[in-house]
Amino acid sequence: MRNPAPRQNAKYLIADIPFRTKRDIAKYVCSIVESYADDTPLTHDDFVFMRSLLNGHPDMLIKVGCGVADMFIRVAPIYGGNTRCFWLSRSDGSSTDFSWRECIYPTPLKQRVKRAFRNAVDDQVYSFKRLYFDNTDDPQCALSDERIEFVGSHVDHIPPDDFDDLTKRFLFDERLRFDQVVVISTEDGQFGDSLADEDLSRRWQEYHREHAHLRVVSGKANLSLIPELSVVGL
Repeated sequence: MRNPAPRQNAKYLIADIPFRTKRDIAKYVCSIVESYADDTPLTHDDFVFMRSLLNGHPDMLIKVGCGVADMFIRVAPIYGGNTRCFWLSRSDGSSTDFSWRECIYPTPLKQRVKRAFRNAVDDQVYSFKRLYFDNTDDPQCALSDERIEFVGSHVDHIPPDDFDDLTKRFLFDERLRFDQVVVISTEDGQFGDSLADEDLSRRWQEYHREHAHLRVVSGKANLSLIPELSVVGL
């Protein structure tokens, strides 16, 4: 039996369960995750709680669709097979994942837009990294000269054309503000955000291919030497 906060001290009420802080809500959700084997439907009480929590998701209406029939836990393959996520089955038999963290701590729009821009060029970044390691006998961090391995190394956008500057200049050329960019993360089974406008995404990919200057760095350098820069770990 899980222990919610006393009602008189509660700031949040989800499915009639009181919580003092968002962190308490997160702990409660984690306890649900830990209580189930993969693909096991939630009990009635846990289902009611998670369905209520889902109302806080920024894409709730599309996630719910025609109605939620069941919820369960499943490993997210994109995260290396270690992260267990919530999935729901709809009344029509379709299913999709949803982030419980987004229900509690919704990501600001500007951050989602940046994330979508990153995801749009993931293939370019990965290809650069793969090509570097395939053609280098002694791979070294571009900043510290330490030897690096493919796993654990990152790809960095070289200043002054770091990732944030590239996206800002691209949006300026497109005569767009961050708040005018439409982001979606609602395709069933899709992990992460993407640009809703496919033509905009294609133009951004071309812009990035032409203007981005990349280098491979170690994870250590990423943390200790360039914390302010935009680094992609792939």
